[in-house]
Amino acid sequence: MNNRTRTRFLALLLIGLLTLAAPHTLARRHPAGVFAQTTARYLSPSGRDAANTCLDVTAPCATLAHALALALPGDTLHLAPGDYGLSLIHI
Repeated sequence: MNNRTRTRFLALLLIGLLTLAAPHTLARRHPAGVFAQTTARYLSPSGRDAANTCLDVTAPCATLAHALALALPGDTLHLAPGDYGLSLIHI
């Protein structure tokens, strides 16, 4: 398996794991009992992590580690094609 194929496989595997770990509903419950909408977060290998919440599709985060650090259960990560260097991520 070449690096590009391995990177895509690991990204899809990670997305699958995040989907399994997410609640079975599209909303999550806050301590106050209020339901909130899920959040979409955007990533691109050409993005930037510094002072970035990954919420703007036109200003995506650069690393999966940064997006995962910000993500809450139920959030959706949208990954642009490219190499994210996933070998340093441990789940």
